[in-house]
Amino acid sequence: MKITFEGATVVVTGAARGIGRGIVEAFASCGARVVATDVLAEALSEIKAGAPPGRVETRVVDVTDAVTGQVLPVTGSPIA
Repeated sequence: MKITFEGATVVVTGAARGIGRGIVEAFASCGARVVATDVLAEALSEIKAGAPPGRVETRVVDVTDAVTGQVLPVTGSPIA
């Protein structure tokens, strides 16, 4: 059975490396729209460049910070 996440939006924190990066890649390859967040901007750029077109959006966010962690606008609009 093939698992698909077409039409789903997934937010992954700690997405720049390790398990987080693997989760981004897995969901994107299964059709999900992925919003990858981390504090490592360069690594996020690499993830977006290697992802299927239009599947990954990146945001530099420190989710441990009370101010920036609350600023994660995710909308239902397509990824450009």
